[in-house]
Amino acid sequence: MVHCLDVLLVGGYVVDGTGVPWYRADVAVRDGVVVLIAPKIDLPAARTLDVHGMVVAPGFIDIHSHSDYSFFWDPDASQRITQGFTTEICGNCGVSAAPIRERRFSDLQLDLLSSVGVRENVTWCTFREYLQTAASQKMCTNVGVLIGYNTIREYVAGTQRELSTAERLEIMELVTDAMAAGALGVSSGLVYQPGNFASRDELTEACRIVARWGGVYATHTRGLRESFSTGVGEAIDIAQTARVPLEISHMVPQLGGWGQWREALDQVDEARARGVDVTFDTHLDTVGGNNVLATIPPQYKQDGVESLAARLSDPGFRSRLRRDMQDFLGPGTSGHLKHSRWDILRIGQAPYTPWAVGKSVEALSWAAGKDPWDVFFDLLEANGRGLYLTAVYVPEDAIRSALSHPASMVMTDASFAEAGPNCPFPRNFGTSGKLLGKYVREEGLLSLEEAVRKITSAPAARYGLWDRGVLRPGFAADVTVFDPATIAPTVTDEGCLAGCEYQNPRTVGVMHVLVNGEVVLEGGELTGARPGRLLLRRHT
Repeated sequence: MVHCLDVLLVGGYVVDGTGVPWYRADVAVRDGVVVLIAPKIDLPAARTLDVHGMVVAPGFIDIHSHSDYSFFWDPDASQRITQGFTTEICGNCGVSAAPIRERRFSDLQLDLLSSVGVRENVTWCTFREYLQTAASQKMCTNVGVLIGYNTIREYVAGTQRELSTAERLEIMELVTDAMAAGALGVSSGLVYQPGNFASRDELTEACRIVARWGGVYATHTRGLRESFSTGVGEAIDIAQTARVPLEISHMVPQLGGWGQWREALDQVDEARARGVDVTFDTHLDTVGGNNVLATIPPQYKQDGVESLAARLSDPGFRSRLRRDMQDFLGPGTSGHLKHSRWDILRIGQAPYTPWAVGKSVEALSWAAGKDPWDVFFDLLEANGRGLYLTAVYVPEDAIRSALSHPASMVMTDASFAEAGPNCPFPRNFGTSGKLLGKYVREEGLLSLEEAVRKITSAPAARYGLWDRGVLRPGFAADVTVFDPATIAPTVTDEGCLAGCEYQNPRTVGVMHVLVNGEVVLEGGELTGARPGRLLLRRHT
């Protein structure tokens, strides 16, 4: 028999990604694209999947991930595929895998590299070379990439505060070259060194170049805590001045900024009302965390982590560091240190003191009979770069409010994570399950169609992926099939905080996944196919 179709999905509820109500139809795939959607398709196919009772949706798009290195090490991307994600956007928060000068990685690059252990496989220097290497890689998901402004700035000028005219010109040349090579835009991380030194003017200059190439400015703003609304306002001002589309990354308030949530949302609404193209994304975890180095002011890291750890034996040094850490507007858990919330600040990873993982600093201080700051510094001295902090970050009501906003999308903020005792955040494994299980099926906060739109057509439109994100004939056959009655995460925020060891973390209920027309997940199991592609920005 001659098969005129590669894959035929029979009898499902089609949720096409546009937000329109579901309808029952068969979906036919051939040569990597959807060729027909109809109530009944009676054509021979190489593979027929019976999907009665299941939702057939476009492949989910993770608008904000940190897989810049991990798809080289984990090309099967099991933690993405089992959630139904077929495309991910990397290079966020100002950090990209290139450019790299003489293999001198930044602290944030090293943080990403430490989770995958592929430093010896990094053969590229320029961003263009990185894209060429990625394009030759066999991988399961599609990948689009932003160029990180922090990475460029450190490549050109190290960690200094102000740039010379020549350095600013070099940065502009690198942004231009990245956009010409196919970057989807530029990202910034303005609470991370050296992004925290970047001026509004220099960021606007870079964004003007991005705008000319039809790209997007994605930003981890100047602060999600005490300076939350100010940071959102700055991002909007840059986008309006540069006339560039703006994507505000993980826009939910962290401890210290909880009372500014309504003001920040009002700023987004007012900007859109006057014609500024601003959208935002959110993760679904109330918990979060970061490497301890992100909480330490830049002046203490200039001589390296080893030097810092060695000086922690000096009580006077500890006293000065404590004072400056409390004044530092760093990311995430910096707020817990500032407000002395030792009761909810926990140890997420500590390779040299594993007994501390999952415990609050307050509990550790009681057990040791020491001041919490001394316990904290003891752990830093012992673990150095390996110390990772976690805590309750975000109020649940803010997540619900963000999800309900028409300009929001859903992201994972995930990098490579493995099962084990190190408590990776639930969003690494269960974002789609939480969205479609908790917030759609259980709470009814969103309709099924609107929730799917936020992880399909909305991020596809944001980054100009015009042949993806919607189930439509002629579009790429990225398809996710899930059971709406059972889809759910197997990991929780509470388990993460408690230091639970994940045995088989995943989203249950995702049954079949197609990437570029090939079945990569069938019956919930990986097939071993790796048809993913590097997605470059189309020249306009």
